[in-house]
Amino acid sequence: MFIAEGYTLGNMIENYSMSWEVNNVSTVATEELPVGAISAFTIIAWPRRTGPRYLHTFAVIDDQQVRVYNPENGNDLSRVKTWDPIL
Repeated sequence: MFIAEGYTLGNMIENYSMSWEVNNVSTVATEELPVGAISAFTIIAWPRRTGPRYLHTFAVIDDQQVRVYNPENGNDLSRVKTWDPIL
């Protein structure tokens, strides 16, 4: 519902495919969030091409950190919190 018309997981970012996962969705309304809140999420951008001119796989998770997957640094692909923070 929050993605502009015409965009899909396959075309949101040029040359990347997107995936996401949402966990622990709360449906309990609060004053700040009348429809409930999402307490955990993972959004991953997967490059369609690799090489020196292309960025690595990157993700945003519920701690609001942008992280990049770098296996040379011991990152575990299945555990995004082990990926290198960009900032």
